[in-house]
Amino acid sequence: MKISSTIIETNLGKIYIETINKSVVKLEWTNIKKIPKIETANTLLKNVKKQIIRYFNGEKIKFNIPVNPKGTKFQKKVWKYIQKINWGKKKSYNDISEKIFNKKKSLGARAIGSACSNNPILIIIPCHRIICSNGDLGGYRKGQTKKKELLKIEKSI
Repeated sequence: MKISSTIIETNLGKIYIETINKSVVKLEWTNIKKIPKIETANTLLKNVKKQIIRYFNGEKIKFNIPVNPKGTKFQKKVWKYIQKINWGKKKSYNDISEKIFNKKKSLGARAIGSACSNNPILIIIPCHRIICSNGDLGGYRKGQTKKKELLKIEKSI
């Protein structure tokens, strides 16, 4: 098992990226000061960094990065669906619940929210694009300010 990691600076803060073998397993906001010892240069990390930088520069991008998030079967199903939401588009927790459960369920919307809050690969799995059905932003693991800024980058608010 080959683990690699790096940290990149963005205008919204530092992002920690970790890969195992040929997939991204973690992309999250961090405040750690230095890169962990497991950092090694590899093509995948370079590609992820390049695409994330393009994203933060406001370039409309569809990430083509292999991901392998750790989570339950249900969480992975939710995250896979969320990856299909295009740049600048938003869906509600209820919209996703209807697609996954094939019917309207308020409890399903809560389950979608829970899956989003456990998303280990932020931005590439764009949980920031999931909002409340009444138009409110809803939650975000690192706070509404970051969610709002990500949506502004995509010109969707």
